[in-house]
Amino acid sequence: MAQTYKKNRFFRLMTICLIAWLGLPIMALAYSLSTISGGKATAGPITTEPKTSDLQIALLDRDYLSSLRKPPVIKKKPYKEIITRIPKVKSKQAPIKLKKLSIDVAIIIDDIGYNKEQGLAAINIPGQLTFAVIPHSPNAKYLAIAAHKKQKELILHAPMSNIHNYPLGESGLTETMSEADFNAALSDALASVPHISGVNNHMGSLLTQKRRPMEWTMKTLKEHGLYFVDSRTTSESVAWQTAQQFNVASLKRDVFLDHQRDATFINEQFERLISIAKRKGYAVAIAHPYPETIEYLQNNIDRLKEHGITLKTASDVVNYHSPNKQQQAKM
Repeated sequence: MAQTYKKNRFFRLMTICLIAWLGLPIMALAYSLSTISGGKATAGPITTEPKTSDLQIALLDRDYLSSLRKPPVIKKKPYKEIITRIPKVKSKQAPIKLKKLSIDVAIIIDDIGYNKEQGLAAINIPGQLTFAVIPHSPNAKYLAIAAHKKQKELILHAPMSNIHNYPLGESGLTETMSEADFNAALSDALASVPHISGVNNHMGSLLTQKRRPMEWTMKTLKEHGLYFVDSRTTSESVAWQTAQQFNVASLKRDVFLDHQRDATFINEQFERLISIAKRKGYAVAIAHPYPETIEYLQNNIDRLKEHGITLKTASDVVNYHSPNKQQQAKM
């Protein structure tokens, strides 16, 4: 019995100790909860610094642990603030439209100076036609002044020797002249017509084939700042090539409008002029003050605009389309 009692007492003691050991944490937890719920601590000194609760610590720990798992957030300045620190970018400009190149035509009216009435009728054709005046012809100065008042362009229609031996008239140029006589005759012809800007050949189917006389011609024209238009009365002409060699701005005739004095033929040649101009970008036509030509041009000159072609003076065309676009001086 005594042994049984001892054993029971030992177990009771062990049970009391176990209960006491387990009860301490429970009592401490209950005390903490009562402190939090009551809002006041029941023991301990009063201090001025507030205490951080376990819940706050738990929240701080959670935030801290989260910060360790995420990269630090770098605050960027507001977008507007950045924009104000750089200059404003201009709005994208519309693409520049390239100016379309014009198609140019020059129409030269030859043989001005003999027939006064026909000359005046030709001068009255609307548009920037160019008039080639024969030196020392009866109405040369009168018609040149009349054309100049109408703001028409004038050139010298210089007589040159031809393969048919047609008479040249005063100041005619031939292949048999000495250089001194040639230059004197050409200078005299230039002085006889006021307000000229250039020169083209009157006849010249023989002289324009000769290199030496053409060199003399271009030297004189260069001295006076005049351009040259090769009328091309022969396919063997070297006038244009020689002008280029002497740096004289020059053009070549593309179409004769009226070497047949017939309205149907003139119309065919006019259509040919338009076709060449569209293909090359420019063209040069030569006509004469015939009544048929004057009437046709008066009625059809505006057709050039319908094809996008601009009628210009010979100097405008030569200064734009000649390989050596030197600026010409007017006499």
